Amino acid sequence: MYREEYMFLGVTVSLVVGLLVLLGYAESQDRAEWEAFKSSHECVVVAHMKGSVSNTIGVSSRGSVVSGVTVDGDKTGYLCNDGITYYRSE
Repeated sequence: MYREEYMFLGVTVSLVVGLLVLLGYAESQDRAEWEAFKSSHECVVVAHMKGSVSNTIGVSSRGSVVSGVTVDGDKTGYLCNDGITYYRSE
């Protein structure tokens, strides 16, 4: 009995660690692609938006009260030579 539990725990921990590594790799790839785009399109900072926290309260379709919290981080606006302003969370 204990052997199966330890095996399940080991597999679960391995999957979580693997997922975290994969997410870190994806983030670094996205950042590298943005840096290359920003450089090749001569992007300059033109705006900064402060993040916010929003609280919501409502009623579900079953009649129970539900609540939620939304967190939106700071964003920086970059105007690039293609005429488009791109907003990125930094």
